[in-house]
This record gives sequence, C-alpha cells and structure tokens, in this order.
Amino acid sequence: MQVSNQSKFMLHDGTLVPIGNAIISGDAGGFRYGYGFFETIRVVQGKILLWKYHVRRIEESLQLLQLTFPAHVTYESILKEIEVVIQKNYHSTARVRLTFYKGSGGIYDDVSNIVHRLVQSWELPKANLEFNSNGLDIGLYKDSCKPTGTWSHLKTNNYLLYALAAKWAKQHKWNDAIVLNQFGAIADATIANIWIVKNDVIYTPKVEDGGVSGTMRAFLLDQLKATNIEVQEKSLYIEDIISADEVFLTNAIYGVRWVKQFEKTTYNLKWSMRIHTLTKPQNL
Repeated sequence: MQVSNQSKFMLHDGTLVPIGNAIISGDAGGFRYGYGFFETIRVVQGKILLWKYHVRRIEESLQLLQLTFPAHVTYESILKEIEVVIQKNYHSTARVRLTFYKGSGGIYDDVSNIVHRLVQSWELPKANLEFNSNGLDIGLYKDSCKPTGTWSHLKTNNYLLYALAAKWAKQHKWNDAIVLNQFGAIADATIANIWIVKNDVIYTPKVEDGGVSGTMRAFLLDQLKATNIEVQEKSLYIEDIISADEVFLTNAIYGVRWVKQFEKTTYNLKWSMRIHTLTKPQNL
C-alpha cells in the first residue's frame, strides 16, 4: 500500500467527504455544547487494535450521555468505515479518530438522541511504535483541575481542560502535564493515563478520581492481573509521584512511555520496558 502523510478524505455519517469540506451545522449540539465523545484508535498494517475495549467504552459513553446510533449503524459497519478511510488516505499504520456528536437542537427543544459520527485518519510515524528509551519530562498543571463525576472518565468532546494543560506543558518545555482533580488527587495526564511503580508494585489512579478510562489502561490491567503482576487502582497524589521508583504513561496510540523526570525527580527504567512488550501490535 502506498503511504501518504496527508489525509484527503473523511467519512461523515457514512458518506465520504474531502478534507476541508464543511459538514457540521452551527446548530449542532456537538459544536454548541461539546455534547458528544470520541475514540482515538491505533491501526497497524491495517489491523485495528484494542477494538473490543473501544467498543466497551463507546457503549458506556452512549448510555451515560443518553445517545444512540441510527438503526442501520452497527459496530461492524463502523469497522468498515474505518477501513474505507485508511484505504482512501493510503494509511497503513494510522491514528484514527471516531467522533460522535449530538445533532441540531437547543438544550430544551432537543427532540432526538441520535448521534452523528465522523471518521478521520492520519499516518502514524513508525517512531510512535518504538519504546522511548530517552524518557519523558513531565510537570504539574496548576491553573485548573478535573472535576470528578458521572462523565469524568469519558472522552467527551469538551476537552478544554486538557487542551489548556497541553499548552501549559509546551510552554514549560515538558512532554506532558499531570492533571489533578478538585481534591488534589491525580486524575491523569493530558493525553495519557499515569502509572507509578513502588517496591515492584504497580499503581494507577482509580477512574473515580476523574481520569479518562483509557483503552490501553483497561488492556494493561487485564494483562497484568493475568500474568500475576501486582497492580492496584488507588488514589495517588503528587507525593506518590515524587517518591515513586518509576513512572510511565499509557494511551492507545503510544502504548507505554517511560517518564524520565517529573520536575526535579528522576526515575529508574525497569518495568516500563517490560510492560511495553505487552503492548506490541500482535498482542493487542
């Protein structure tokens, strides 16, 4: 397959549309209120990774946000739409984004819970699949926090907090930034879940603390428990990050990324590389 860095097409409600064409009404709830959610999916050599975990989160998002697919839309048809987009864009290894959003209607005159869908793809550099042995430099976002609640673990289209935290990280020349909840516990990072290792026990914040319930996070929890590696979901605080032996981040696109430094604290490299082997495409 020919490889291109350019995305030329997207699919909107099953119709192939050239990139740059206007497709969303200004009255759409997804635009006016951020009413909707999205999934970011890694595709390697045409293989769609972690699909069952994405389906699980889509189903939960639909239920909690009181949305539903049109009658003719199935997960099998969405898979075919992903295949169409990556083929039309000549993307063999790609980052695919599925955006689901509410259609037209104000808050009180809403008459439909049918969700619209947008499928996009971008070529994914080979380096994204490799382990980052140089490590990441991360910091703490201090301007705001992530409120906990019924929808806080979903990837909703209201992503303002993370967007501003990412800008903060860039301004400080960090690779990512930690986001806290309103109680001072760690929620996650701007595009990843966070994990620490202490005395060979692996910890990650519980989803009740406001972090996005990542698909790679769910996969790793299953894999670590299946291989009898001790892992715990619990509230973590900045003090836990500072005293950790090791820190790493995970998401569906990058897999596992080792954190070399948080502010003035540096970390070991042991478990991150080992766990990275679990996230190779053949295992997902």
